Amino acid sequence: IVKLAHESDGIVVSNDTYRDLQNERPEWKKFIEERLLMYSFVNDKFMPPDDPLGRHGPSLDNFLRKKPVRAPGPAYGDSGPWAGSEQFAEERANVHVKLCGIFHPHLVDAVMSRFPRLLDPQRLAAEILTYKAQNPGI
Repeated sequence: IVKLAHESDGIVVSNDTYRDLQNERPEWKKFIEERLLMYSFVNDKFMPPDDPLGRHGPSLDNFLRKKPVRAPGPAYGDSGPWAGSEQFAEERANVHVKLCGIFHPHLVDAVMSRFPRLLDPQRLAAEILTYKAQNPGI
């Protein structure tokens, strides 16, 4: 499935994180991190997430496009508060995908929303473990 999706520039719709295949080929690892669409069923309805790569990632519509539609960047020489935010959002989405390969996405979302500027996966993982210990019913 991963090989076919990679070769055809498609996506993988699965709840399997394919951890075993991520170690086989570096290009598959990157592909799985960026093109895996996990889903759930609610009342027998297929429910993909509105934000498949996390809160700061692309919308579902943008994720499903061959070439994402990007918002125009800041004007040349602009150094406003949004300068560099696209790169930050991309890095944040990559960290989110990596953490979802280890922890349940709900835990990752909860902790990443509490620390919106934190990009360090090790610190976020530690915060997730702390959060999980403090909220054992989750």
